[in-house]
Amino acid sequence: MGNKSYFPNLDGLRTIACFMVFSFHALGMGHNRLGIRNEYLEKFLLTFLNGKTGVSIFFVLSGFLITLIILSEIKQNGEFNLGHFYIRRILRIWPLYFLVLLIVFVLLPVIDHFLSISHSTADTRPAYYFTFLSNFDVLRIFENGGTDFLPSTITWSVAIEEQFYLFWALPFFFIQPAYYKHVFIFIIGVAFCFRLIHYNQVYQLYFHSFSVAFDLAVGGAAAYLCFTDSRIKKMIAEMRDPERLLVIAAGIIVMYLNSWLHSPWINLVLGFAQVFFFAFIIMDQCFNRSEALKFSRSKLLSRIGKYTYGIYMLHPLVLLLINLVMVRIMHKNVDSPFTVAACFFAGLPLTIWLAAGSYNYIEKRFLVLKKKFSFVTIIPIKG
Repeated sequence: MGNKSYFPNLDGLRTIACFMVFSFHALGMGHNRLGIRNEYLEKFLLTFLNGKTGVSIFFVLSGFLITLIILSEIKQNGEFNLGHFYIRRILRIWPLYFLVLLIVFVLLPVIDHFLSISHSTADTRPAYYFTFLSNFDVLRIFENGGTDFLPSTITWSVAIEEQFYLFWALPFFFIQPAYYKHVFIFIIGVAFCFRLIHYNQVYQLYFHSFSVAFDLAVGGAAAYLCFTDSRIKKMIAEMRDPERLLVIAAGIIVMYLNSWLHSPWINLVLGFAQVFFFAFIIMDQCFNRSEALKFSRSKLLSRIGKYTYGIYMLHPLVLLLINLVMVRIMHKNVDSPFTVAACFFAGLPLTIWLAAGSYNYIEKRFLVLKKKFSFVTIIPIKG
């Protein structure tokens, strides 16, 4: 048994990404429930509390970690156990995922029948959700101007990640290590071309698997470079704090411009740059020797980071519940300041509490089983 790298700094990054997603939904798409009339403040919030940005961070992070795990197993054992890899992913993702689907497609319709909670999944096709293809159904809904029901459509990003886990692992099983770099180049190239072709189709760029593959593959490529090229890892490790701050400032400017400008071609280019910026942040958090700017310095962020999957999957149900209480029981307008404040300030701790319960009483029971299919023990690594 060897050692698998665990980076506590990434737990804090997960928390920040998840907070972006929660805020985006609690405050309305584009924060429209806040009624902001200051253009600069609106763009500021769209930069730092943007659900799309949070999801992109998750994708790059997934590509990075999964690739690092696969490469570590190959280096240690000389081979990659594809079956064990799939089992570990199933044990991590499926229990809560299917529980949420059962709540949305079975329990809520029953409750709706008796209480008329004004819930609707009329535009959704359940088969897509139970087969991890919901991103294509969400794409269809938005392109056709259909009704978006967040507790079900929130699964679109998890569906893409499951598709990624299914296909990403195959080259490492069938292809010799000398050709791994060609896999990264090919997938990034295909995703790049897909985005170029659909440069002015917002929903295709956001929800289609071929488009999102760019984020995932860039994260994977970053892990591959750090794992196989000591010069890259050394460069990241030895960057001084002023240099790191300069890169971070440049990345924030890119994010701000991406929310400010409204040109398909410019947004496409800035979107590419933004993904590479997220890859840098992940590598910096993992390998830079300085403790400054590390998310692990915040115990709260690191602790909540364990529950981010639950927070992501459960927060739409919490927001639905709060909206129902505000509108049906307290007779408040859905966009009133009181309702918006309740969604944010009551919804956030309630979601974290439920996610912690889900992790400790549901997910952990399956996570324990993952040890039977792990190739290494886990120890924390600083830097």
